[in-house]
Amino acid sequence: MATLRTHYGLSHIFGALINRESLLMPKRLVAVLTLVIGLSLQSFGQDTIDFSFSCVDAEPGTEICIPVTVTNFEDIISVFLSFTYDPSVLQFVSLDNDTLPMGGWFNPGPAEVVYLWTDPSPTFDGVSLADGELIFELCFEVIGLPGSSSTIDLTSNFDQEISDINGVIPVSSTPCTVNVLDPLGVDAIITVCGSPDGIQ
Repeated sequence: MATLRTHYGLSHIFGALINRESLLMPKRLVAVLTLVIGLSLQSFGQDTIDFSFSCVDAEPGTEICIPVTVTNFEDIISVFLSFTYDPSVLQFVSLDNDTLPMGGWFNPGPAEVVYLWTDPSPTFDGVSLADGELIFELCFEVIGLPGSSSTIDLTSNFDQEISDINGVIPVSSTPCTVNVLDPLGVDAIITVCGSPDGIQ
């Protein structure tokens, strides 16, 4: 399970400020800043949201859809994610069966899919999904040679960001691998030259 980066600069800034200047600050100001830090750290006490990919093996020319499920997805108000794959093995087709209302995606390059969503409800209460529930499917055409493979995962050098009303929540992933199979049912054609008995 790979754990990816999240933003947490606010707590570091306020923490450094208090440690450095607390002796010079009025006690009331220190108390206010301490409260702000406590609120900003609430989201870091929450469970990490995990994205799990379920791959299948397939032959060249086959279109496959990879289910992506979630764990600890509770009261989420925004999602900004990037997924990666090997473009020499898989060609991205579409993102289907999106569970979140009005989600969007784009394909910025041959090896990446970016997904964006913000809670469209006027109350901005957030959306929850049960553990193991499908959030969407990533669909690809298999273009690699038999014996090749591609891992599908969250992009490691991308700042994945999922938020609830308290702030950004840590994100992890359980990747999977698509293996390209040899085509089945290949007909063998045997040509016999010369006479029927094989003697020329």
